[in-house]
Amino acid sequence: MLDLDITFTDVCKVWVSKTRWYFVEVPAENTEEIRFFSNNMQVKKRGFGAVKVTASIGDVSWKTSIFPSFKTKQYLLFLKAEVRKQTKIVEGKRVKVTLNITF
Repeated sequence: MLDLDITFTDVCKVWVSKTRWYFVEVPAENTEEIRFFSNNMQVKKRGFGAVKVTASIGDVSWKTSIFPSFKTKQYLLFLKAEVRKQTKIVEGKRVKVTLNITF
């Protein structure tokens, strides 16, 4: 078993479809590292290529998944309304995120 901790900063973006989805992008170099371990550690694959993580922003932590973007080839972390409310995140705000992934 391997624990991977990744900390990064990104600007909160919004994807508009039928609803508004707020997200940050995992940097490309970390995306490659996550793909390497998820492909080589015999991890059970989840729907849409998602990877289970524990995400933290400030003192708010929650269990969720990151999803690969077919457009940018990076993983996306979607920010639930409750997390945005607790951390005062709005579109365009820089967000420091820590992800913990256990393979």
